[in-house]
Amino acid sequence: VRIRVKPVIHTSPKQSLVLQEGDSAELSCHVQAGSPPPKLRWRKLLGPLPSGEEAIEGSLLKLETVSRYDMGKYACEADNGFGNSPVTSLVRVEVEYGPSVTLTKSEDSRTEMKISCIVDSNPPSKVSWLKDGVLIDPENMSIVVSDHRNKHILRLIELDYETFGNYTCLAQNKLGKDEVMTKIEGWP
Repeated sequence: VRIRVKPVIHTSPKQSLVLQEGDSAELSCHVQAGSPPPKLRWRKLLGPLPSGEEAIEGSLLKLETVSRYDMGKYACEADNGFGNSPVTSLVRVEVEYGPSVTLTKSEDSRTEMKISCIVDSNPPSKVSWLKDGVLIDPENMSIVVSDHRNKHILRLIELDYETFGNYTCLAQNKLGKDEVMTKIEGWP
């Protein structure tokens, strides 16, 4: 008579790991109990592993030169036939990276123009708007700034010659900065 004992596992790191883009790391899974000894495998929730595989067998998962796309939850699964599904332990991997800015602007107009700045970064960036290299005064009534998560919008209202110039979206976090400039010049 063989008695099956439910696997007991723990991961290292225990729950979460914060890396910077380009770093490497190892996630390990250790069996503390289980009979017969369980088979271990690693997989990523909501997508393939960085290697492109759906899962890998064994107690160790090596993450080489991580990128922002490697962020997510990784599961160590232990299966020895006890129960209908494997015992699972999760590790959340967070990847920090400097900002990347994309800028778009509406068509030229005399009444209102919109410049949109999309910022991809982790941790989130502080975003500043500049006109001709000078920080824009938030009290300026002809300029309205609004933020929606990673989308930052600059609205220019009732354009005149003083409105024309070079507008820059500058994003900064602890890992770096990025900026993109666009020119507002004359009317159509």
